[in-house]
Amino acid sequence: MKYTDLTPEVGEVYRPTSALVFYEDSNRYNPQSYVEYLHLDNNGNPTSAQPLTSTKRKHLPKRSPAKKSKHKPF
Repeated sequence: MKYTDLTPEVGEVYRPTSALVFYEDSNRYNPQSYVEYLHLDNNGNPTSAQPLTSTKRKHLPKRSPAKKSKHKPF
């Protein structure tokens, strides 16, 4: 299989720095959920997981690329 290098077409390169993981139990009538905040290393691998606290939750909209430009996909 032949692969085409798309690097020149991309423009900006985005590097993942963190991730949110959502968990939900199997109770179908009253499901409980839990969210973890993962720090990622330079290769995109998780280095630590922490519960998403109220403090971290408040900072998420401030770091969102959607706030900078609503018309530019990220």
